[in-house]
Parts: sequence; C-alpha cells; structure tokens
Amino acid sequence: TYDFTFDVFYTVGTRQTLSLALNGPASPIGVLAAIGIQPGGGATVSAYDAPVASGSTSGSGYAIGRGTITTGTTAGTFILRALSSGSGASIDAGSMLTIRAR
Repeated sequence: TYDFTFDVFYTVGTRQTLSLALNGPASPIGVLAAIGIQPGGGATVSAYDAPVASGSTSGSGYAIGRGTITTGTTAGTFILRALSSGSGASIDAGSMLTIRAR
C-alpha cells in the first residue's frame, strides 16, 4: 500500500482545460484519491484513467491530490497523467509528486 500526494502548477493557453488522471501497476486491489484543480474542477477517483478536468481557463492554475493505492501481485510504475484541451500547456517548475510506502 502506498500513499501519495501531489501539487501541480500548470499553464494553459486561452480557454483551455487541463485534465489529470492516475495510472499504475496492473490489477490494483484499491485506488482512492481526491483531486482538486483550480479553477473549477475536482472529484474523488477510485479507478485508473478517470480524468479530472479544470474549468476553462487561460494562464496559470494549480492542482492538488491525495490518495492511496494498494497494489496486487503485479509490480509497476505509478503515473500522474496530464492532458490539455489545446497545445502549449505545461506542467511548471515547483510541481511535486510524493509517494510513501506504508
């Protein structure tokens, strides 16, 4: 079982959205996270590849997340995915993902 937190600073172009999703080792026993994206987005996530999107914005934004993943017997890599509704989006310096084994 692993606990994770992330703080993401991002920049998008005019009237774009940013979506974040989790992915990791195959066949997890459990995934549970709360993700908030400013402006205007947030959700509880209990599966991989369930995107949480910001509201339409221009310029800079901020996202936070906290959660737990309980892996099965398959090893693998934990991933925080980002997708923009347009080109030119970036995850900015100062962003951080922390993972801690229980």
